[in-house]
Amino acid sequence: MQKVRTLTTNFASGELDATALERSDLQRYANAAEVAVNWTPRLQGGMDRAAGTRYVSTVSGPARVEGFEFSPSVWFVLVFESGSLKIYHDDALVQTLATPWTTVQQIWELDFSQALDTMVIAHEDTSTRRLFRGVGDVFTLYDLFDLTQTLHFNNLPVTQRWISKGVVTTLGVVIAPTAAKETGFAYRCTRPGTSQTSEPSWSSTLGGNTNDGTARWETVARTEAEAWNPARGYPRTVTFAGNRLCFGGSKTYPTTRWFSKAGDYFNFDPGTGLADESITDERLSDQSETVQWVAELAQFMSGTTSQEWATAQTDPITPDNFNFKPQWQSGSERISPVAADGSLMHVTKGRNQIAELVWQDVEQRVVSSPKALLNTRCTVGVKQLAVQISRAPTDPHRIYVVNADGTLGVLSVLRDQEFAAWTRRTFDGKCESCAVVGDSVYVVIASASGEPVYEDDIYDSSIYGSGGATITRMLCRVDASLCVDFGKKVSSVAATTTWAGFGHLAGREVHVVTSNGAFEVCTVDAGGMITTVDSAVWIQAGVPLPTPTLTPTSPIMQGPQGTIAGRARRIMSVVLSLYETKSISIKGREIPLLAIGDTGSFTGYTPAERILGFGKRPTVAITAPNPFPATVLSVIQEVAF
Repeated sequence: MQKVRTLTTNFASGELDATALERSDLQRYANAAEVAVNWTPRLQGGMDRAAGTRYVSTVSGPARVEGFEFSPSVWFVLVFESGSLKIYHDDALVQTLATPWTTVQQIWELDFSQALDTMVIAHEDTSTRRLFRGVGDVFTLYDLFDLTQTLHFNNLPVTQRWISKGVVTTLGVVIAPTAAKETGFAYRCTRPGTSQTSEPSWSSTLGGNTNDGTARWETVARTEAEAWNPARGYPRTVTFAGNRLCFGGSKTYPTTRWFSKAGDYFNFDPGTGLADESITDERLSDQSETVQWVAELAQFMSGTTSQEWATAQTDPITPDNFNFKPQWQSGSERISPVAADGSLMHVTKGRNQIAELVWQDVEQRVVSSPKALLNTRCTVGVKQLAVQISRAPTDPHRIYVVNADGTLGVLSVLRDQEFAAWTRRTFDGKCESCAVVGDSVYVVIASASGEPVYEDDIYDSSIYGSGGATITRMLCRVDASLCVDFGKKVSSVAATTTWAGFGHLAGREVHVVTSNGAFEVCTVDAGGMITTVDSAVWIQAGVPLPTPTLTPTSPIMQGPQGTIAGRARRIMSVVLSLYETKSISIKGREIPLLAIGDTGSFTGYTPAERILGFGKRPTVAITAPNPFPATVLSVIQEVAF
């Protein structure tokens, strides 16, 4: 029998798919894991136990979370529910607005784009909205197509200029509304014999069809006057690009993209084709291509149901130089892409793959490469993407992928270090939405009270059937200072054993860590109270994370007669290199790290854990079930064959 010691120095390849575990010829095999659930890869090579989540608020039903970022220091969390928008700041609810999006499907079909204090929100079934942050951080949701509030000049797809009724504007135009406004009509101002295409400078009165001798206000059927209206539908995608507001696709015009006048974001007047005037673009191909998203990186890009398009120039686009060409043929889903590390990540057709779009100077085109070919468990029916841009040189960027099975796939990536590692984050519940706001990650979790949601890391959808457990949805913020989910930290001036404020976990069994360093398992009573055994001045408590599990790939090496792949072998011992770790287990057995009564942490090599596995693919599962930080830097395995 021969013995060989193998060393896994890093986990820069993340989790490998089960179908890729025979690819020991790949360079990334040696630095990968068969399972990496609730661990976070370090750029330096190790793996940290996943951060916990801090409870923010209970959500009344299915919801989608997004961010509103005015600056790095001024940002808000937006939670879209059926018929309402809740706005949070510093984890406190500050405002609730009524919205027209009343179904779960509509909420998930919304598209967003923000410029400073304005966010434009698009959906093809309802008129486009503008969310505006005003004085005192008070938000207002405007309907850009509401003719009871604004009027349209000229025969334009969107208003050229908004003018309040009954108000004298800086243009000198006074508009008096009719007593009974005609519904379904826009209004056009003309001079005798010609349409007025510039900003009018006279006063006139609107009243059906009236003519004051110098100007005529006349009603125009909306189906004749506008590209967007209730009959034809509204824009389905939106982005700010090249100092223009761009809309993409609608029910009637699914392949069209509209660009506003440069610097005048709500002006879509085509004018005379000057360089700064608006652009309308409809591309024809061998099949109908519905616009799924629009975005800007180095170029303006757009994804359709069959391929991805991009402008061929990096100069500002104009009506004359607009050169829009197909680049790749993977097809896109109706999910907003995210930009990270010089590329655009989007969801390809079928919702089971993430692709990276990068402009190649040599080829002068955009090329696409799939990012989850060897990690398909991390992209299963993708619903939403979010990106966390690294602010520190020691951290990678992270792409968060909300999956249909309730898991959160996480891609840690840094291009210049050739670092790309997939892991999975699971919860005691189903992750329904995720957004990065400022430097924080927010998630909406649907948790089944008193019932296990995961069985062998697979989401059990039967729990959500009729007659199942009570479902509680919670908005939470990922917090590295917590090692539990839906957690809170509460303090007391004097040492105590009773703690209030956990009503969101009433009846649940929770893990509690006290200021003394003690770990207890308690049950929250109906009043939201926790009673601990030991007195303390603070506690942190919450639902335990589904067991963080890290399983390095099974060692495969060459023997005297060739590869040992497929041969029975035994893992004789395992040694871990740990950093500031309080608790770690190997194959379910906790490894002693600290002396009794020591509340510190351990850094160094663990004692050898022996006789751990036998078979044709023996593996060792490293777990961290207790609510304490843990970091695995490397793994040494002694294999006999």
